Amino acid sequence: MPSWLIADSTSATAEAVLGLSAYVRAVPGDRQARTVLERETTGIAAMQRGDTTTWPFGAVLPSATSQSTWNAWGGMAPAALASAGSVLHRGDWQRDARRETAQFAAEVLASGGPDNGWTPTPFDRTQIAYGADSLVQSFLAVGGTGQDRLAAIAAGWYFGANPAGVPVYDRTTGACVDGIAADGTVNRGCGAESSIHTALSMLALDAHPAVRTSAETTTSRTDVDGITTVEAEGGALTGDAAVVRPDAAWTGSANWSGSAYVHAPAGSSVTITIPALGQDTLLYPVVSEASGPAGRTDWTVRGADGRTRSLGSTPNGGAGAQGTAPTPSFLHPLTLARTAPAGTTTITATVRGGTADLDAVLLRPVVSHLGLGSGADSAAGASPSDLFVNGTTSVRSTTATFAQRTTVSVYDRTGRLVRTVHVGSGVQRVPLAPGGSTVAAPR
Repeated sequence: MPSWLIADSTSATAEAVLGLSAYVRAVPGDRQARTVLERETTGIAAMQRGDTTTWPFGAVLPSATSQSTWNAWGGMAPAALASAGSVLHRGDWQRDARRETAQFAAEVLASGGPDNGWTPTPFDRTQIAYGADSLVQSFLAVGGTGQDRLAAIAAGWYFGANPAGVPVYDRTTGACVDGIAADGTVNRGCGAESSIHTALSMLALDAHPAVRTSAETTTSRTDVDGITTVEAEGGALTGDAAVVRPDAAWTGSANWSGSAYVHAPAGSSVTITIPALGQDTLLYPVVSEASGPAGRTDWTVRGADGRTRSLGSTPNGGAGAQGTAPTPSFLHPLTLARTAPAGTTTITATVRGGTADLDAVLLRPVVSHLGLGSGADSAAGASPSDLFVNGTTSVRSTTATFAQRTTVSVYDRTGRLVRTVHVGSGVQRVPLAPGGSTVAAPR
Protein backbone atom coordinates (compact mmCIF):
# COMPACT_ATOMS: atom_id res chain seq x y z
CA MET A 1 0.00 0.00 0.00
CA PRO A 2 1.34 3.50 -0.78
CA SER A 3 2.55 5.24 2.39
CA TRP A 4 2.50 8.82 1.06
CA LEU A 5 -1.22 9.38 0.51
CA ILE A 6 -2.61 12.42 2.33
CA ALA A 7 -3.82 11.15 5.73
CA ASP A 8 -3.58 7.60 4.27
CA SER A 9 -6.64 8.56 2.24
CA THR A 10 -7.17 8.06 -1.48
CA SER A 11 -10.25 10.27 -1.15
CA ALA A 12 -8.33 13.25 0.26
CA THR A 13 -5.49 12.73 -2.18
CA ALA A 14 -7.89 12.64 -5.12
CA GLU A 15 -9.30 16.05 -4.15
CA ALA A 16 -5.74 17.44 -4.08
CA VAL A 17 -4.92 15.84 -7.45
CA LEU A 18 -7.98 17.45 -9.04
CA GLY A 19 -6.75 20.85 -7.88
CA LEU A 20 -3.17 20.16 -8.89
CA SER A 21 -4.29 18.98 -12.32
CA ALA A 22 -6.14 22.25 -12.91
CA TYR A 23 -3.13 24.23 -11.70
CA VAL A 24 -0.58 22.35 -13.82
CA ARG A 25 -2.81 22.69 -16.86
CA ALA A 26 -2.82 26.47 -16.31
CA VAL A 27 0.86 26.74 -15.25
CA PRO A 28 2.65 23.90 -17.10
CA GLY A 29 6.09 25.28 -16.30
CA ASP A 30 5.82 24.71 -12.53
CA ARG A 31 8.06 21.65 -12.22
CA GLN A 32 7.50 21.22 -8.48
CA ALA A 33 3.74 21.09 -8.93
CA ARG A 34 4.12 18.57 -11.76
CA THR A 35 6.33 16.37 -9.56
CA VAL A 36 3.85 16.42 -6.67
CA LEU A 37 0.97 15.71 -9.07
CA GLU A 38 2.78 12.71 -10.52
CA ARG A 39 3.69 11.26 -7.13
CA GLU A 40 0.24 11.65 -5.62
CA THR A 41 -1.51 10.22 -8.68
CA THR A 42 0.89 7.27 -8.65
CA GLY A 43 -0.32 6.58 -5.10
CA ILE A 44 -3.97 6.67 -6.17
CA ALA A 45 -3.31 4.29 -9.07
CA ALA A 46 -1.63 1.86 -6.66
CA MET A 47 -4.91 1.56 -4.73
CA GLN A 48 -6.82 -0.05 -7.61
CA ARG A 49 -7.75 -3.69 -6.94
CA GLY A 50 -9.49 -6.62 -8.59
CA ASP A 51 -10.76 -7.25 -12.09
CA THR A 52 -14.00 -8.23 -13.83
CA THR A 53 -14.58 -11.29 -11.64
CA THR A 54 -12.37 -10.56 -8.60
CA TRP A 55 -13.57 -8.23 -5.81
CA PRO A 56 -13.56 -5.21 -5.80
CA PHE A 57 -13.89 -5.43 -9.59
CA GLY A 58 -11.41 -2.69 -10.51
CA ALA A 59 -12.37 -0.18 -7.80
CA VAL A 60 -9.84 2.24 -6.36
CA LEU A 61 -9.97 1.64 -2.61
CA PRO A 62 -10.29 4.75 -0.41
CA SER A 63 -7.95 4.03 2.49
CA ALA A 64 -4.39 2.73 2.76
CA THR A 65 -5.29 1.23 6.15
CA SER A 66 -7.82 -1.19 4.65
CA GLN A 67 -7.94 -3.50 1.64
CA SER A 68 -11.55 -4.38 2.45
CA THR A 69 -13.56 -1.18 2.13
CA TRP A 70 -14.99 1.07 -0.56
CA ASN A 71 -17.27 4.07 -0.20
CA ALA A 72 -19.06 6.29 -2.70
CA TRP A 73 -18.55 9.47 -0.65
CA GLY A 74 -15.15 10.96 -1.42
CA GLY A 75 -14.96 8.64 -4.44
CA MET A 76 -13.27 11.12 -6.78
CA ALA A 77 -10.32 8.79 -7.50
CA PRO A 78 -11.37 7.92 -11.09
CA ALA A 79 -11.90 11.61 -11.86
CA ALA A 80 -8.45 12.36 -10.41
CA LEU A 81 -6.79 9.60 -12.47
CA ALA A 82 -8.48 10.79 -15.66
CA SER A 83 -7.64 14.46 -15.03
CA ALA A 84 -4.00 13.88 -14.10
CA GLY A 85 -3.64 11.41 -16.97
CA SER A 86 -4.83 14.04 -19.42
CA VAL A 87 -2.54 16.76 -18.06
CA LEU A 88 0.58 14.60 -17.78
CA HIS A 89 -0.20 12.49 -20.88
CA ARG A 90 -0.38 9.25 -18.88
CA GLY A 91 -2.52 6.83 -20.85
CA ASP A 92 -2.14 4.19 -18.13
CA TRP A 93 -3.94 6.36 -15.57
CA GLN A 94 -6.68 7.13 -18.05
CA ARG A 95 -7.09 3.39 -18.70
CA ASP A 96 -7.29 2.79 -14.93
CA ALA A 97 -10.07 5.36 -14.67
CA ARG A 98 -11.93 3.79 -17.60
CA ARG A 99 -11.67 0.37 -16.00
CA GLU A 100 -13.22 1.47 -12.71
CA THR A 101 -16.00 3.54 -14.24
CA ALA A 102 -16.97 1.06 -16.97
CA GLN A 103 -16.96 -2.01 -14.71
CA PHE A 104 -17.13 -1.43 -10.96
CA ALA A 105 -19.07 1.86 -11.01
CA ALA A 106 -21.58 0.40 -13.47
CA GLU A 107 -22.11 -2.50 -11.05
CA VAL A 108 -22.62 0.03 -8.22
CA LEU A 109 -25.43 1.67 -10.22
CA ALA A 110 -27.09 -1.68 -10.93
CA SER A 111 -26.81 -2.64 -7.25
CA GLY A 112 -28.68 0.40 -5.99
CA GLY A 113 -26.45 3.44 -6.34
CA PRO A 114 -23.86 5.43 -4.34
CA ASP A 115 -23.88 3.63 -0.98
CA ASN A 116 -21.84 5.22 1.80
CA GLY A 117 -19.94 2.03 2.56
CA TRP A 118 -19.20 -1.43 1.20
CA THR A 119 -17.01 -2.71 4.03
CA PRO A 120 -16.71 -5.16 2.26
CA THR A 121 -20.43 -6.07 2.06
CA PRO A 122 -22.91 -3.22 1.44
CA PHE A 123 -22.88 -2.29 5.16
CA ASP A 124 -23.88 1.40 5.12
CA ARG A 125 -26.50 1.89 2.43
CA THR A 126 -27.16 5.54 3.23
CA GLN A 127 -26.69 7.66 0.10
CA ILE A 128 -25.62 11.31 0.05
CA ALA A 129 -24.91 13.98 -2.55
CA TYR A 130 -21.13 13.61 -2.12
CA GLY A 131 -21.37 9.98 -3.26
CA ALA A 132 -23.73 10.74 -6.13
CA ASP A 133 -21.54 13.64 -7.26
CA SER A 134 -18.41 11.46 -7.11
CA LEU A 135 -19.97 9.04 -9.57
CA VAL A 136 -21.20 11.79 -11.89
CA GLN A 137 -17.87 13.67 -11.83
CA SER A 138 -15.85 10.50 -12.42
CA PHE A 139 -17.96 9.34 -15.38
CA LEU A 140 -17.77 12.78 -16.99
CA ALA A 141 -14.03 13.20 -16.34
CA VAL A 142 -13.34 9.92 -18.13
CA GLY A 143 -15.73 10.82 -20.95
CA GLY A 144 -16.76 8.84 -24.00
CA THR A 145 -20.16 7.56 -25.07
CA GLY A 146 -20.40 4.75 -22.53
CA GLN A 147 -19.33 6.84 -19.54
CA ASP A 148 -21.65 9.68 -20.59
CA ARG A 149 -24.59 7.26 -20.61
CA LEU A 150 -23.62 6.07 -17.12
CA ALA A 151 -23.20 9.68 -15.94
CA ALA A 152 -26.80 10.43 -16.93
CA ILE A 153 -28.01 7.37 -15.02
CA ALA A 154 -25.96 8.34 -11.96
CA ALA A 155 -27.21 11.95 -12.08
CA GLY A 156 -30.79 10.68 -12.20
CA TRP A 157 -30.31 10.18 -8.43
CA TYR A 158 -31.01 13.89 -7.96
CA PHE A 159 -34.23 13.80 -9.99
CA GLY A 160 -35.91 10.75 -8.43
CA ALA A 161 -34.00 7.65 -9.57
CA ASN A 162 -32.96 6.86 -5.99
CA PRO A 163 -34.06 4.57 -3.12
CA ALA A 164 -36.72 7.08 -2.01
CA GLY A 165 -38.18 7.49 -5.49
CA VAL A 166 -38.49 11.26 -5.09
CA PRO A 167 -36.51 14.27 -6.39
CA VAL A 168 -33.83 15.36 -3.92
CA TYR A 169 -32.84 18.51 -5.80
CA ASP A 170 -35.08 21.56 -6.24
CA ARG A 171 -34.31 23.13 -9.63
CA THR A 172 -36.01 26.39 -8.70
CA THR A 173 -34.03 27.09 -5.50
CA GLY A 174 -30.94 24.91 -5.84
CA ALA A 175 -31.77 23.25 -2.52
CA CYS A 176 -30.87 19.59 -1.96
CA VAL A 177 -31.19 17.04 0.84
CA ASP A 178 -28.62 15.67 3.26
CA GLY A 179 -29.17 12.08 2.25
CA ILE A 180 -31.39 9.05 1.85
CA ALA A 181 -31.40 6.29 4.46
CA ALA A 182 -31.30 2.62 3.56
CA ASP A 183 -35.07 2.35 4.13
CA GLY A 184 -35.76 5.25 1.76
CA THR A 185 -36.27 7.91 4.44
CA VAL A 186 -35.13 11.32 3.20
CA ASN A 187 -33.12 13.67 5.44
CA ARG A 188 -34.55 17.04 4.41
CA GLY A 189 -31.61 19.00 5.79
CA CYS A 190 -29.36 20.79 3.30
CA GLY A 191 -25.91 21.21 4.82
CA ALA A 192 -22.82 22.75 3.26
CA GLU A 193 -21.30 19.49 1.96
CA SER A 194 -24.51 18.39 0.29
CA SER A 195 -25.12 21.85 -1.16
CA ILE A 196 -21.60 22.05 -2.57
CA HIS A 197 -21.66 18.62 -4.22
CA THR A 198 -25.15 19.10 -5.60
CA ALA A 199 -24.02 22.40 -7.14
CA LEU A 200 -20.91 20.73 -8.57
CA SER A 201 -23.05 18.03 -10.18
CA MET A 202 -25.38 20.61 -11.70
CA LEU A 203 -22.45 22.65 -13.06
CA ALA A 204 -21.03 19.46 -14.59
CA LEU A 205 -24.39 18.66 -16.18
CA ASP A 206 -24.66 22.20 -17.56
CA ALA A 207 -21.30 21.62 -19.26
CA HIS A 208 -22.70 18.43 -20.86
CA PRO A 209 -26.19 19.36 -22.16
CA ALA A 210 -26.98 15.96 -23.68
CA VAL A 211 -26.15 14.21 -20.41
CA ARG A 212 -28.19 16.79 -18.48
CA THR A 213 -31.26 16.25 -20.68
CA SER A 214 -31.11 12.50 -20.17
CA ALA A 215 -30.53 12.84 -16.41
CA GLU A 216 -33.44 15.21 -15.89
CA THR A 217 -35.85 12.70 -17.42
CA THR A 218 -34.52 9.79 -15.36
CA THR A 219 -36.96 10.09 -12.48
CA SER A 220 -37.46 6.64 -10.99
CA ARG A 221 -36.06 3.14 -10.65
CA THR A 222 -38.32 0.28 -11.69
CA ASP A 223 -35.95 -2.61 -10.99
CA VAL A 224 -32.70 -3.11 -9.06
CA ASP A 225 -31.06 -6.50 -9.48
CA GLY A 226 -27.39 -6.37 -8.50
CA ILE A 227 -25.13 -7.44 -5.65
CA THR A 228 -26.92 -8.63 -2.49
CA THR A 229 -25.76 -10.25 0.76
CA VAL A 230 -26.76 -13.37 2.68
CA GLU A 231 -25.44 -13.83 6.21
CA ALA A 232 -23.54 -16.91 7.35
CA GLU A 233 -24.97 -16.60 10.87
CA GLY A 234 -28.45 -17.13 9.42
CA GLY A 235 -27.52 -20.61 8.19
CA ALA A 236 -27.97 -24.06 9.71
CA LEU A 237 -24.81 -25.12 11.59
CA THR A 238 -23.34 -28.59 12.10
CA GLY A 239 -20.46 -29.88 14.21
CA ASP A 240 -18.84 -27.31 16.48
CA ALA A 241 -19.67 -24.30 14.30
CA ALA A 242 -21.00 -21.40 16.37
CA VAL A 243 -22.26 -17.88 15.81
CA VAL A 244 -20.01 -15.15 17.23
CA ARG A 245 -21.33 -11.67 17.96
CA PRO A 246 -18.36 -9.38 18.64
CA ASP A 247 -18.71 -6.28 20.80
CA ALA A 248 -18.21 -4.13 17.70
CA ALA A 249 -18.81 -4.82 14.01
CA TRP A 250 -15.67 -2.87 13.03
CA THR A 251 -12.51 -4.98 13.09
CA GLY A 252 -10.14 -2.08 12.52
CA SER A 253 -10.13 -2.51 8.75
CA ALA A 254 -13.55 -3.97 7.85
CA ASN A 255 -17.05 -4.59 9.23
CA TRP A 256 -18.56 -7.93 10.14
CA SER A 257 -21.71 -7.98 8.00
CA GLY A 258 -24.77 -8.19 10.20
CA SER A 259 -22.45 -7.60 13.21
CA ALA A 260 -21.86 -11.35 13.48
CA TYR A 261 -20.03 -14.28 11.89
CA VAL A 262 -19.67 -18.05 12.15
CA HIS A 263 -16.56 -19.60 13.69
CA ALA A 264 -16.31 -23.07 12.14
CA PRO A 265 -13.63 -25.64 13.00
CA ALA A 266 -12.63 -28.55 10.77
CA GLY A 267 -15.48 -30.96 10.07
CA SER A 268 -18.25 -28.44 10.67
CA SER A 269 -20.48 -26.80 8.11
CA VAL A 270 -22.87 -23.92 7.45
CA THR A 271 -25.87 -24.25 5.11
CA ILE A 272 -27.58 -21.02 4.03
CA THR A 273 -31.06 -21.21 2.49
CA ILE A 274 -31.89 -18.57 -0.13
CA PRO A 275 -34.80 -17.87 -2.48
CA ALA A 276 -34.24 -19.78 -5.73
CA LEU A 277 -31.80 -17.87 -7.90
CA GLY A 278 -33.47 -16.46 -10.99
CA GLN A 279 -30.30 -16.70 -13.09
CA ASP A 280 -26.74 -17.97 -12.93
CA THR A 281 -25.01 -16.13 -10.07
CA LEU A 282 -21.45 -15.47 -8.96
CA LEU A 283 -20.90 -16.21 -5.26
CA TYR A 284 -18.24 -14.40 -3.23
CA PRO A 285 -17.76 -15.87 0.27
CA VAL A 286 -16.65 -13.20 2.74
CA VAL A 287 -13.96 -14.87 4.82
CA SER A 288 -11.60 -13.60 7.50
CA GLU A 289 -8.32 -15.13 6.37
CA ALA A 290 -5.73 -15.82 9.06
CA SER A 291 -2.12 -14.78 8.51
CA GLY A 292 -0.80 -18.36 8.43
CA PRO A 293 -1.98 -21.62 6.81
CA ALA A 294 -5.40 -22.61 8.15
CA GLY A 295 -6.88 -25.24 5.84
CA ARG A 296 -9.68 -24.71 3.34
CA THR A 297 -13.45 -24.49 3.05
CA ASP A 298 -15.36 -26.27 0.28
CA TRP A 299 -18.45 -24.60 -1.19
CA THR A 300 -21.38 -26.48 -2.72
CA VAL A 301 -24.88 -25.50 -3.82
CA ARG A 302 -28.13 -27.37 -4.34
CA GLY A 303 -31.25 -26.49 -6.31
CA ALA A 304 -34.81 -27.70 -6.65
CA ASP A 305 -33.56 -30.64 -8.75
CA GLY A 306 -31.75 -31.98 -5.67
CA ARG A 307 -28.34 -32.05 -7.36
CA THR A 308 -25.30 -30.92 -5.39
CA ARG A 309 -22.73 -28.93 -7.35
CA SER A 310 -19.24 -27.96 -6.23
CA LEU A 311 -18.24 -24.34 -6.81
CA GLY A 312 -14.68 -24.70 -5.50
CA SER A 313 -12.78 -23.93 -2.32
CA THR A 314 -11.52 -20.90 -0.41
CA PRO A 315 -8.46 -20.73 1.88
CA ASN A 316 -9.00 -20.08 5.59
CA GLY A 317 -5.51 -18.60 5.87
CA GLY A 318 -2.79 -17.14 3.75
CA ALA A 319 -3.33 -13.45 4.51
CA GLY A 320 0.43 -12.96 4.87
CA ALA A 321 2.33 -10.85 7.36
CA GLN A 322 0.32 -8.15 9.11
CA GLY A 323 2.68 -5.32 8.18
CA THR A 324 1.09 -1.94 8.95
CA ALA A 325 -2.46 -3.32 8.77
CA PRO A 326 -4.51 -2.73 11.97
CA THR A 327 -5.49 -6.42 12.18
CA PRO A 328 -3.56 -9.68 11.56
CA SER A 329 -6.50 -11.21 9.65
CA PHE A 330 -7.93 -10.09 6.30
CA LEU A 331 -11.74 -9.96 6.00
CA HIS A 332 -12.66 -9.82 2.32
CA PRO A 333 -14.71 -11.52 -0.45
CA LEU A 334 -13.04 -14.43 -2.24
CA THR A 335 -13.71 -15.72 -5.75
CA LEU A 336 -15.04 -19.22 -6.39
CA ALA A 337 -14.03 -21.22 -9.45
CA ARG A 338 -17.56 -21.88 -10.71
CA THR A 339 -20.93 -20.15 -10.91
CA ALA A 340 -24.10 -21.11 -9.04
CA PRO A 341 -26.78 -22.12 -11.56
CA ALA A 342 -30.26 -20.65 -11.74
CA GLY A 343 -32.58 -22.42 -9.32
CA THR A 344 -30.00 -22.72 -6.53
CA THR A 345 -31.71 -22.70 -3.11
CA THR A 346 -28.96 -23.60 -0.62
CA ILE A 347 -25.28 -22.72 -0.19
CA THR A 348 -23.14 -24.98 2.00
CA ALA A 349 -19.66 -24.28 3.36
CA THR A 350 -17.79 -27.31 4.75
CA VAL A 351 -14.51 -26.73 6.58
CA ARG A 352 -11.92 -29.33 5.58
CA GLY A 353 -9.00 -28.26 7.74
CA GLY A 354 -8.05 -25.66 10.30
CA THR A 355 -10.78 -23.21 11.26
CA ALA A 356 -12.78 -20.70 9.27
CA ASP A 357 -14.42 -17.41 10.23
CA LEU A 358 -17.26 -17.06 7.73
CA ASP A 359 -19.04 -13.72 7.57
CA ALA A 360 -21.41 -13.73 4.59
CA VAL A 361 -21.76 -14.46 0.88
CA LEU A 362 -22.13 -11.81 -1.80
CA LEU A 363 -24.56 -12.83 -4.55
CA ARG A 364 -23.75 -11.18 -7.87
CA PRO A 365 -26.03 -11.93 -10.84
CA VAL A 366 -24.12 -12.89 -13.98
CA VAL A 367 -26.12 -10.05 -15.59
CA SER A 368 -27.10 -7.26 -13.21
CA HIS A 369 -30.01 -5.00 -14.17
CA LEU A 370 -31.21 -1.51 -13.36
CA GLY A 371 -34.59 -0.45 -14.75
CA LEU A 372 -35.29 3.28 -15.02
CA GLY A 373 -38.53 5.22 -15.41
CA SER A 374 -39.09 8.62 -16.93
CA GLY A 375 -41.65 11.33 -16.24
CA ALA A 376 -45.30 10.34 -16.36
CA ASP A 377 -44.39 6.84 -17.49
CA SER A 378 -42.80 6.20 -14.08
CA ALA A 379 -46.14 6.16 -12.30
CA ALA A 380 -47.37 3.48 -14.65
CA GLY A 381 -44.33 1.33 -13.90
CA ALA A 382 -42.92 1.66 -17.39
CA SER A 383 -39.17 1.25 -17.82
CA PRO A 384 -38.15 3.36 -20.79
CA SER A 385 -34.47 2.67 -20.27
CA ASP A 386 -32.41 -0.16 -18.83
CA LEU A 387 -28.81 -0.78 -17.74
CA PHE A 388 -27.41 -4.32 -17.94
CA VAL A 389 -23.94 -5.20 -16.55
CA ASN A 390 -22.00 -8.35 -17.45
CA GLY A 391 -20.13 -9.70 -14.42
CA THR A 392 -18.15 -12.26 -16.44
CA THR A 393 -15.34 -12.32 -18.99
CA SER A 394 -17.54 -14.08 -21.56
CA VAL A 395 -19.96 -12.81 -24.18
CA ARG A 396 -23.42 -12.95 -22.59
CA SER A 397 -27.02 -12.18 -23.42
CA THR A 398 -30.21 -11.77 -21.49
CA THR A 399 -33.82 -11.08 -22.40
CA ALA A 400 -35.93 -8.01 -21.66
CA THR A 401 -39.44 -6.87 -22.48
CA PHE A 402 -39.70 -3.48 -24.18
CA ALA A 403 -42.89 -1.47 -24.52
CA GLN A 404 -41.76 0.21 -27.75
CA ARG A 405 -39.05 0.27 -30.39
CA THR A 406 -35.72 0.39 -28.57
CA THR A 407 -32.07 1.08 -29.32
CA VAL A 408 -29.69 -1.32 -27.57
CA SER A 409 -26.13 0.05 -27.17
CA VAL A 410 -23.42 -2.44 -26.21
CA TYR A 411 -20.25 -1.17 -24.49
CA ASP A 412 -17.06 -3.08 -23.72
CA ARG A 413 -15.20 -3.24 -20.41
CA THR A 414 -13.67 0.20 -21.07
CA GLY A 415 -16.93 1.90 -22.02
CA ARG A 416 -16.28 1.88 -25.77
CA LEU A 417 -19.33 1.39 -27.99
CA VAL A 418 -18.91 -1.89 -29.86
CA ARG A 419 -22.39 -2.59 -31.21
CA THR A 420 -25.80 -1.00 -31.69
CA VAL A 421 -28.96 -3.06 -32.19
CA HIS A 422 -32.45 -1.77 -33.00
CA VAL A 423 -35.29 -3.96 -31.73
CA GLY A 424 -39.05 -3.78 -31.63
CA SER A 425 -41.48 -4.08 -28.74
CA GLY A 426 -42.01 -7.28 -26.77
CA VAL A 427 -39.49 -9.82 -25.49
CA GLN A 428 -36.09 -9.22 -27.05
CA ARG A 429 -32.57 -10.57 -26.73
CA VAL A 430 -30.06 -8.15 -25.18
CA PRO A 431 -26.36 -8.81 -25.94
CA LEU A 432 -23.49 -7.92 -23.58
CA ALA A 433 -19.75 -7.68 -24.21
CA PRO A 434 -17.32 -9.40 -21.78
CA GLY A 435 -17.11 -7.35 -18.59
CA GLY A 436 -19.11 -4.61 -20.26
CA SER A 437 -22.51 -2.98 -20.01
CA THR A 438 -25.50 -2.46 -22.28
CA VAL A 439 -27.94 0.45 -22.23
CA ALA A 440 -31.39 0.11 -23.81
CA ALA A 441 -33.47 3.22 -24.50
CA PRO A 442 -36.51 4.08 -26.68
CA ARG A 443 -35.91 5.35 -30.20
